[in-house]
Amino acid sequence: MNLAIRGIDGQIAQGDSFLNDGHPDLKADFILANPPFNVSDWSGERLLNDQRWQYGVPPKGNANFAWVQHIVHHLAPTGRRRRLRARQRLHVVEPIERRRYSQKPD
Repeated sequence: MNLAIRGIDGQIAQGDSFLNDGHPDLKADFILANPPFNVSDWSGERLLNDQRWQYGVPPKGNANFAWVQHIVHHLAPTGRRRRLRARQRLHVVEPIERRRYSQKPD
């Protein structure tokens, strides 16, 4: 829906982006994402050694940090992202996200 209302062509497919990353080597110039918020059962225990976790393994009980790292992993070096999120979570997630993911990995 987000693509359609902005007049952007895109490919939409049903699936599980965490367990079956359909584009493991993709490096995009722009990513628009609307991930499910605050998912507690996102199968994190099956992805402990995933290459997308550049900033540490996300907590098992909350997929928010996993989504951020998934998006960052798929960005080109000069890529940009826009992640839509639930309004009520802005005050909790954004400051933590900014602190934790503003530094580049070693």
